[in-house]
Amino acid sequence: MTPQDIAFQILEELEDAFIDFDGAEGLHVRGVSPPDDLAADTFFVVTVSGKEREPTEIELPTPLAIAYLADEEAAVDEWRLWVRAVAQRHTP
Repeated sequence: MTPQDIAFQILEELEDAFIDFDGAEGLHVRGVSPPDDLAADTFFVVTVSGKEREPTEIELPTPLAIAYLADEEAAVDEWRLWVRAVAQRHTP
C-alpha cells in the first residue's frame, strides 16, 4: 500500500468515526495528507474543521494509522482515544 492509499483509507475511517462519536456533530475531515514515506517517525496530517471554527491540522502518527488499519487490538483502543481527543478539542 502506498502512503496515498493509506491516507484515503484514514480519511474514510475518520469520517465514520466522527459521525459515530457523540458530541462530534459538525466536525468534518477536510483532508488527509500522507507523509513521503511510512517511517515510524512520520505523520499523516489530518485537516479538520468544526462548526464556527477554522480548519486545523493535526498530526496522526504513521504507526498508529497503519496499526489501526491492520485492526491491531491495542491500536484500535489508541485510535478511539485519538479520535475522542480531536473531537473534544474541535467541537463547542
